[in-house]
Amino acid sequence: MRVRRVGLVALVAMAFMLLAGCVAPDGETLADGKTAKLKLEEFKAPSGPIVLGNVAHVEFTVVNEGEADGSFAVQLLVDGQVNLEKTFRVFAGTRESSSFDFKPTEAGEYVVELAASVISEKGTTEVYAGPSTIVVQKGALLVPVRLELSHKEAALGEDVTATVKFENQGEQKGESVVPLRLDGEPILEKSISLEGGQTGTLKFTFTSQARGLRSVSVPGLDPQNVEFYLPATFEIANLRVDDDTPNQGREFSYSFTIRNVGDREGTVSYIVSLDTQNLRSEAVKISGSADTQISGKATSDQAGSVQLIVNIQEIKETLALNVQGPSLAIQMTTDPYNSEWNCYDEAFVSFTISNTGQGPADDAKVELWLDGSKSTITYGSWQGVTLAKETDDRLAEIGGGSSVSYDDLKFHVIDYCGEVDEYTLVIKVTTKQGVFSSQPLTFSV
Repeated sequence: MRVRRVGLVALVAMAFMLLAGCVAPDGETLADGKTAKLKLEEFKAPSGPIVLGNVAHVEFTVVNEGEADGSFAVQLLVDGQVNLEKTFRVFAGTRESSSFDFKPTEAGEYVVELAASVISEKGTTEVYAGPSTIVVQKGALLVPVRLELSHKEAALGEDVTATVKFENQGEQKGESVVPLRLDGEPILEKSISLEGGQTGTLKFTFTSQARGLRSVSVPGLDPQNVEFYLPATFEIANLRVDDDTPNQGREFSYSFTIRNVGDREGTVSYIVSLDTQNLRSEAVKISGSADTQISGKATSDQAGSVQLIVNIQEIKETLALNVQGPSLAIQMTTDPYNSEWNCYDEAFVSFTISNTGQGPADDAKVELWLDGSKSTITYGSWQGVTLAKETDDRLAEIGGGSSVSYDDLKFHVIDYCGEVDEYTLVIKVTTKQGVFSSQPLTFSV
């Protein structure tokens, strides 16, 4: 075959150049006239028909039966033309197996054979194997031509659809079972059946609970990537107060952290409350894998055990507070101390306000009530119905465990003369924390 031997002519030319330097084809000096001896064995080509589009696999073994190492060139000839070529370095007395793969481009018969050359000091030796005839038919040939993903990014647990388009490039009806692989591991499998020349699609729906870039593939097509991410997910951390035993009616400071442990930015609303009393609500935007600090001030109007609560979505964090409140005891005496007074009498009252609680009483105001009405009282040069911190700065704060005493505060008993009525005297102390009253004193006028 003329085309085949064109390649061998080049090998002969190389032989003359090598012999001029008395060296073997691989560059080693020949010694004692020893030569490499080439032989082709175990030539094997497809014996039955193959479907157009598939690969024809041709196997062979190169044997060096000579006493010298040799370099060999082996060509695959298809219909007399060089299709593929390989070179080998085979040591004396050894063998090496190899193969050629070629893909026919149209249906029909193809004649394949091998041509090999070894160069020695005596010239070029040519060895052939074959020929063999390969029959290529237009049968069913289902070929995947496109892979598309519904998402390039998806949240964990979110469905992603992989659509695979197929063509039957053969002339007969065919069926194929197709696996869908995620990071190289099969996760789903479907079958498709197409008539000759027909196209069709397969749809796979899948998801992932693992974050990161995942490779999606089917045999015969390049893989596509989809990134699975954790959407904005929030948690509360580091809920603190500057004093876990705050005073009733006085401000205390609180702070907490909202963390976004997800991969994407998100907005979350939080609510801060004391028991059932909402203190603050706001929406904040936080980047993925970031956090934000929230701080504020609060006041409890109730003494005792109180819960500071932070809510975001379905998450709730609580912190127990023991709010310290006052407890005012009022002891009262009058002058004259009797149960009957005359109308228009001038009377005096003495009393002590003792705070037996742990928290302070702020902004105390003292009033004398006669039968449900405020009475005018005189304290030094001051006269009015309410004794407050503006008159006596001791009333600005009555601390826990402390007391305030008053002696001989003057007030008037007023009634219609000639009638005898019963009166009740009560001292009321109003503070920011609450209203406290003395035991009533009853007398007649």
